[in-house]
Amino acid sequence: MISVLIRWAIALALVMHGSVSQSYPIDKYVGFGIGYSWVNATLDEQPREDLGAISSAQYTDIKTQDIGVNIFTGFRFHPYYGVEVGYIYLPEIRFEKLSERRNANDTNPETSLEQGDIRDATVKAQGINLMHVFYAPLSKSVHLTAKLGAIFGEATFVDSETFIEVLVDEDNNEFRQNTPVGTERSSRNLSAFHWSISADWRLTKAWSTRWQIEQVNFEYDHEFEKYTQWYSSLSLQRHF
Repeated sequence: MISVLIRWAIALALVMHGSVSQSYPIDKYVGFGIGYSWVNATLDEQPREDLGAISSAQYTDIKTQDIGVNIFTGFRFHPYYGVEVGYIYLPEIRFEKLSERRNANDTNPETSLEQGDIRDATVKAQGINLMHVFYAPLSKSVHLTAKLGAIFGEATFVDSETFIEVLVDEDNNEFRQNTPVGTERSSRNLSAFHWSISADWRLTKAWSTRWQIEQVNFEYDHEFEKYTQWYSSLSLQRHF
């Protein structure tokens, strides 16, 4: 996958170099936008049995919070084609995961728990996107665009962990004790196929506004969760 994205980036760079050297852009612009996102998640951790115990996981609803920011610049070389380079900071994804290990021979949920773990996790992604832009003019002031390309950046995971253990008191009664383990922060490379669609309205010769929806997929080794994050933004563009 990474090699495909690298080839895509090289191809985009060659297109940009060739286009700039052969024709002056019919439009150049810079823009800034803010937006919000929602997430479709695939939670792939399956129950498994080992040494008389069953391990399983439960999740709260995965949600996003905060707002996202995107900054971009683009060159339009033809009424139907251009390129765009931008930076995007996506709203964070947050979820809580409860992992439990229970006695396989005990069907009583009050007594079968042997140990557990609560993971409160957030994922924040940001990166540079390189995009081919295809235009579909509807009128002199309105056009639709479809963008295809790749995003390269990093995703930051912040995990707060609480360990659950079952203890026995002096009267031989079992009770649960939650012990905070701490917070761990880690960063992982992000490189993924990236696409978007948008509608652009030309307000004046120098200014336009854009509403855009784009998609980024997250999938990492050693993680059971996979995310598809949708980002909707409203942008203001300055044309030159």
